[in-house]
Formats: sequence, structure tokens, C-alpha cells
Amino acid sequence: MFVKANNITEEFGEYIYHYTTMKALFGIIKNKEFWWGNTSTMNDKKELIEFTNKIESAVRKDFKSVSPVRVDMFCDLIENASKEYPFAMCFSSQEEDASQWERYGDRATGVCLKINTRVFADLLSGCNVVFNNVYYDSDIRKHSFYSILKDYFETGVVNTDGADTVERLVSNIITNAPSYKNRSFWAECERRVYTLVGMPFCRSSEAYRYEYECKEHEVKRYLKIKYDLLCAEQGISHDTLFEELVVGPRSNQNLDELRAFLTDLGFPRLAEHIRMSDCPLR
Repeated sequence: MFVKANNITEEFGEYIYHYTTMKALFGIIKNKEFWWGNTSTMNDKKELIEFTNKIESAVRKDFKSVSPVRVDMFCDLIENASKEYPFAMCFSSQEEDASQWERYGDRATGVCLKINTRVFADLLSGCNVVFNNVYYDSDIRKHSFYSILKDYFETGVVNTDGADTVERLVSNIITNAPSYKNRSFWAECERRVYTLVGMPFCRSSEAYRYEYECKEHEVKRYLKIKYDLLCAEQGISHDTLFEELVVGPRSNQNLDELRAFLTDLGFPRLAEHIRMSDCPLR
């Protein structure tokens, strides 16, 4: 169900792109932190609920007559587990994408961080996270886990990597839920990395913390990750994490000032790889 770390570049590509605001970039660089949002407060909460509702509906329709006891137990587990929500960081596979600039890049006044997929996966290799492509097909029966469910309801046996009980299978499905979005968003070509529900983010308690912030007139809880500490643990230079910084086509940012900022904060390599977007948004 998930993209395995050893196949990460095959599935995600050599680079992933994080479109964000200039203010967010300031924090990412100055504090050497990533803020991951709770999916319950993201605009995709409706899709999360729709995902689990579709699973329950399909399972009851397809397998109730096969094994009513297993179906009832499975649906109860789904309903209880779906009360928890993982934290996530979102990316696109598309470089210089107009819709990404508009929606996530602060109406094209923000930035896009080009991130080396392999280095990013190595950075998180000791963390309880999963990588996944967003799933846009509205037919839940086409999803990869549905055949696993079919086997379980017919045989009573769970047979899949990383899940040998129905409880673990349900946990995997719920963890997969944030990767479902309505098919009207298919052009976003989104990739996501998110936490495993009910597990600590990583072994080092110094590398992460949960804090509340007031964002966009709402109080929200964030997972704040000190990527410089994770880099140190993995023997990675934090300056190699980012391949390029692209400034939005509507931004008035002075590039020389931005280069000086990056250099002073310990990103001399990235400072040499800054450019204005050539996306024709004006």
C-alpha cells in the first residue's frame, strides 16, 4: 500500500517540489524546521471521512453475506481508528506548475523548494513515517488494499507486508486515508509523507515536538521537525537536502538579499541555486 524507501525514486521521481509561502520558507531556513500539519485541520478532512465511509460501504455490500462477523468487527475497528489523524507534509511531482503556484505558493508570490527525493527519504529513514502517492480514483475497489480485504473476509487470514492481524491492517488503511483525494484534484499530482498513527515520530525526542500555532485565524496543532538534528544523526549535510529554490513569478523578492540570507544561515550551496520562476503567471 505504501511506497517503500528502497523504491522511492522509482515511485516519486528524482525530485519532489514543495510550494509554500515566503514566510514559511523563512521559518524552514532560519529555524531548520519543517512544520507538518494535522490532516484533521487540513482542507482534506472531508476526503478522509469520505475514504473511510466508502470502505465501510463497499465492504458491507461485497462481503456481509460472506462473513458478517468479520465485516462487523472490521467496520467497528475502522470507525474507532478513524478518530485519529496523522500529520503530513505535501509535495508535487510537477515543477513550475501554475495550479501549485496559485494554490500553495501564496498566489505565486511564494517559493518552490526542489528537494532531492533520495536524500529526503534517507533523512526520515529512522522515523515512523510512510511515503505515498495520492490516490484520485473514486472507485475504492480499485485501490491496492481491497484485494487484501477480499482475502481476509474469505479466509480470515491477513496476508500482507507489515500487517499480520486485522488490527494492523486497519491501522495501515487509516494511515493510507490521507492519500485519498477527490478525482477533481488529479492534476495536482500530489505526493505525501505522513506519520504513523499511535507511534512516536522518531527515537530522538529532541528532533521533534508538537506545538499549537494560530494560523489563518485558527488555532492548529503542528508537528515541528528539526531536520538539522535528523541530518546530523544520518550523516547528511542539511545544505544537500534542497537542490534549488524557485521564487514565484509574482514575487518582488530581491534575489541577492535572499542569497545573503541563505548563506548567513548555513545554506551556501542552495544560495547558488536560486532563480525566478519562468511560469507565465503575471
